[in-house]
Amino acid sequence: MYEHSKLVCKSAIRIASFFTSTISRRLSNFPGQIEQEIKTILHKVDEEDVSAITSVLEQRIDGVSRGKLFVLAAFLHDIGKPKTATPKLTANDEFKLFGTSIGTYIEQKFSDHEQVGAMLFLGVAEQLGLSEEQTMYIYKLIKYHKDITDAVKDARKARAERSLVLRRSLEGIAVNYRAQDIFYEAVLLYLADSMGKTGELSFSNDIAELEQAFF
Repeated sequence: MYEHSKLVCKSAIRIASFFTSTISRRLSNFPGQIEQEIKTILHKVDEEDVSAITSVLEQRIDGVSRGKLFVLAAFLHDIGKPKTATPKLTANDEFKLFGTSIGTYIEQKFSDHEQVGAMLFLGVAEQLGLSEEQTMYIYKLIKYHKDITDAVKDARKARAERSLVLRRSLEGIAVNYRAQDIFYEAVLLYLADSMGKTGELSFSNDIAELEQAFF
């Protein structure tokens, strides 16, 4: 879980660094071809949106760029998982297991971890030295970070109507993201989260289902 959070944070730094200089290139640790790969991954983002994303990430909330706060949100996005972890069960009420190269583990589910995590974050934000406005910005990113993932999963269950269900869900999500003033960052956090599942600069299979441009 911690390793995933580190990968998501690293992916968020890479993505944000593509759009803004407020994220240190030193932190990004770019290989030479990284910018071209990000351009390929974000091929549906046109020049107008690139400019808009740059403008948003360079805005400052009480002296700190939204880009840097976005990276912090990426690192903290799953803090609700330990508190919500429960074992997944088979149809016979046995533990679901999954194996790795270093052992076999009980598969877990983390129901409502985004809601719980957002509330947990409120409890530690002051200790992190965050202002009230900075806190609410990160709180919203944590709270809503799973919306697109849920939309993809629900669309898969719809089978023949998959594309229509996904499009309608994304339209509703976009309205909420814009109302919360986190539209670009929330979408980029979804991308970083997807990259963090693979352990490299590539997206998990979930991203392939977002065929229509979301920006």
